[in-house]
Amino acid sequence: MGHLTVVAAHWKHALNYELKSLRLACELAGELAGLALESALRDELHAAVVQADALDRSDYDAVSATHRTLKRVIDRVIAGDERGAIMPVALKNAVLRYSVVQARRERIWDRGAGLDPDVATLPPISSLFSRDAH
Repeated sequence: MGHLTVVAAHWKHALNYELKSLRLACELAGELAGLALESALRDELHAAVVQADALDRSDYDAVSATHRTLKRVIDRVIAGDERGAIMPVALKNAVLRYSVVQARRERIWDRGAGLDPDVATLPPISSLFSRDAH
């Protein structure tokens, strides 16, 4: 029953949450593309961002699928060349900046589950959609 209450509270915000998550991922992709990446990865990032720019923003499934596609490309950038090379500082810093913002958004989004140790310090879900929210 508790899960249904959380879903009911979230559903009206789901598209906006996914759109904002996609926008933040696009910003990260833009920052990553500006780093010295191999051209194939840079091209994939660019293509995913172009796809995000062109999608129907009223279609939750399309937004979510595009977001997942972009995150898979970002994951490949972060994973690097799989030879154990040290992650460049600029890449690490970009990912950490994104992660701080996204982790807070996810804590606010999931606050209704009551699992956050500092749930009382979290603003309501509606705060995620104010003009100055990240």
